[in-house]
This record gives sequence, structure tokens and C-alpha cells, in this order.
Amino acid sequence: MNKFVSLSFAVTASTLTIGTAPAYATNCNLDFSQMFVFGDSLSDPGNTNGTRNGRRYFERRASNGNVFADILAESCLDLDPVTYYRPRRGGVSSDGANFARGGNDSGEKFGEQIDDFINDFLDEGQSANSNALYTVWIGANDYIKETLLGSDAESDGNPDIVVENIADAIRNLHGEGAEDFLIPNLPLFGFSPLATSRSESASERLNQLTDDHNQKLELKIAELEEELSEVTITLLDVDSIFNEILDNPSQLGFTNVTDNWLETVLDPSACNNAFDCDVDLADPDRYLFWDYLHPTKAFHKLVANEAISALNSEYNQAVPEYNQAVPEASSTLSLLGLGLSFLGMSAFKQKDIQKQKQKV
Repeated sequence: MNKFVSLSFAVTASTLTIGTAPAYATNCNLDFSQMFVFGDSLSDPGNTNGTRNGRRYFERRASNGNVFADILAESCLDLDPVTYYRPRRGGVSSDGANFARGGNDSGEKFGEQIDDFINDFLDEGQSANSNALYTVWIGANDYIKETLLGSDAESDGNPDIVVENIADAIRNLHGEGAEDFLIPNLPLFGFSPLATSRSESASERLNQLTDDHNQKLELKIAELEEELSEVTITLLDVDSIFNEILDNPSQLGFTNVTDNWLETVLDPSACNNAFDCDVDLADPDRYLFWDYLHPTKAFHKLVANEAISALNSEYNQAVPEYNQAVPEASSTLSLLGLGLSFLGMSAFKQKDIQKQKQKV
């Protein structure tokens, strides 16, 4: 039976430790044999991002470490889907492939990712693996281009079009045999350093579009589970994770949720390489943002943890146990469940997007 599980109900007893890196789920009772990833820089493992300034980005990712798809694949599924477009490590593997490319919106370029999987990855007459996990995380660039960058997205930043593009991708993949999908929604990038450096109206507009997107995406996923046979679509509520960080940064190990680490801490005259620097630098994982828009790996770890919890709930009807990293006694406090704070909330509660977050 098809089920729609929002993260607010999927996570009820995860344990995070303040002052330490988020622990990974140990009870990962998932048996996907492959993983295929589609999206933008939030999932890109090196297909595009960081190529112009690779010394400041981890292995071409738009962060200081692995992104959520990497972490989910490695820590839970024991898979290593290769970067499909990257020289010397591109193509295919028995573990799957990652087609996500930084800068793509939900239009033609995203459509090419799906086409490349269907036309190039699958042999003629071959069905998509029905025991694989298919992750689709797209849409942020549609709204960022329209509100902050002064460039046009094919969707014109219209949430109806963006969500329908996502639905079409799911339909096309399902038509080839895909059955199991993980679909993250979007965080409020109107609170990113890029947005807050622009006009207040642009920031508010970006948040409103994102909020509309998330509500429409939830409804569309429910429709797709009625429309398509033998499909399970797990919605990952990244929006709630992001807002929990903004509301309670210190409890989740963050000391700065407004600035980006690269510009705030890394002085180019003193240190040219973010990963081999002799100067005393603030811990980047205490920052929410690595650069003007992209989050640090600490955020991606939280997203991966909640993805594992949501998938376990979806497929196993059980909440996973979590490792608790050994904390420093003077600096830590255990939280029983980031997810507990989500209970009783709908997956897409209305937010006061006019509210400005103060620097911690």
C-alpha cells in the first residue's frame, strides 16, 4: 500500500549531540541495491560545482565536505553512486550514479539529467532497477534566479511549473520501472547570506516562493501516489530542519547562521587553501553556510540523518536508533529528537517569513 510520510511524523526519537558532529543512524534497515540522484548543487558530488575554485570546495562539491546524498549512500546504504559527468570518475557503476549538476533549475538541464539516465544509462529495452532509490532535489535555482540573480529560469520562478517539472521527472522514471523515491523539499534560502545582502523585498519574495513550492510539492506527491501504481514517495522535510537550525542554532551545534565561512573567516591574503591552512580558523561546521548560498557539511549531515529516519519509517515501520557521539562534558547536551520538535506540526506550517533571524 502506498504511504505518504512527512518527516514530522517519521522522526520521533533521534538523538543529536550539541557540540559534536551529528551521529549517523545505526539501525538502517534498508536494502536498496542502487541509488540514482538527480538535482542541483545540493546533491552534486562534483559534476559541476567548485570547478572554478576547487581549492575552496571539497572535491568539487559546493560545501566543505560530502553532501547529503553522499552521506546517505555511504553511511546507510553502503553504496557509492559515481558522478555521472565527471572525468575519470564518471559514467556508471553497480552502485548507481549521481546526475545532479550545480546551477541547474527544473527546466531543460534538469530534464537532460533524466534523459541521460533513461537514454544513456539504461540499455535498450532495459527497465530501471525497481530495487533502487531515486532521489530528486531540484527547484532552488528556479526561485533564486528570479529573485536574486537577475536571470531567467525557464519556469519563470512559478511554483506550479517547478512542482510539475518534478512530477514529470517522477512519472518518467516510474515509466521506466522506478518505484522508490526520496523527494526533499526546499529550505528558506531567503535567509541565506546572498539573499540578506540584497533587498529585503527580494529576500521575502524568495521565501514566499519557497513556501508556496513546499506546500504544492506535498499536495503533488499525494496525487502522484494515487496516480502511479507500485510507487512509494518519501517526502523529506528539509524546510523544518532548516528552520529548527535558525530557531535553535546553539542546540544543534551552530554558532553562526547568518554569515558564510569563506568570506567571514578565510582571509585570502593569509590562506589560499581552505583545507590546508596554517592560520587559526573558526570551525566551519559551526557555520550554517559555507559560502554565500551553500550550507556546510554539518547541515548535510542533519539532512542525511533525517532522510535515514524517514526512509526507515516508510519501509520498516520503526524509528531507528542513533549513535551518540562521545561529547565533551562541559559543552554538550543531548536532545531527544530533532524530530520531537516537529511533532504536532504539519510538514509545511505557515511561517512568518517577515521575521528576521538575528546573528547568534
